[in-house]
Amino acid sequence: CADRIAALLDALGLPPETDVLGNGLGGFIAQALAIRHGARFARLVIVDSLSGFPEAGKEPLRKLAASVQANGMAAALDAAIARMFPPAYIQAHPDVVAERKRDLLQMDATVFANLCLALTRVDFKPRLGGIRNRTLVIAGALDLTTATPLVRELAGQIPGARFQEIADSGHCPQIEQPQALVGHLEAFLDGAAG
Repeated sequence: CADRIAALLDALGLPPETDVLGNGLGGFIAQALAIRHGARFARLVIVDSLSGFPEAGKEPLRKLAASVQANGMAAALDAAIARMFPPAYIQAHPDVVAERKRDLLQMDATVFANLCLALTRVDFKPRLGGIRNRTLVIAGALDLTTATPLVRELAGQIPGARFQEIADSGHCPQIEQPQALVGHLEAFLDGAAG
């Protein structure tokens, strides 16, 4: 995925001043992009992602993959939503939950299962010290999928990375707390010229 994104940056003619943001799975891909093609872009923002899941975090991904492989995407909806949003948000925003479920149903079950299994094998920790991009790492304080202490640990493994936490947000601050997320992004991008 990282190689394809690097090729896309080239195909689009985007300059080296381009910034990259990845959330969740996209955060794993953004790390790979920085490790493999970091000179191709400027600043890196990783939101609610890890260098790799601890063993306890891998088993739910394996179960989710098995469920989808056996029963299709419909079998994964509730578990996937519970990984995206905190319980209070789910209860308070049934319209957002319904929209996310509709989107998930459009995914190919084999692709979804393979992505879940890929996340059980990723471990970027040994290579994070080589990232030279100015980096901001953000965690939703209520994220049960990528817990804040583990996201903070990721930030500590990337040289010079800044860490920010967003209160009252789970795994998807762009949906749950967009103003807070944008505020952190603007502060980092506007103030991080050097």
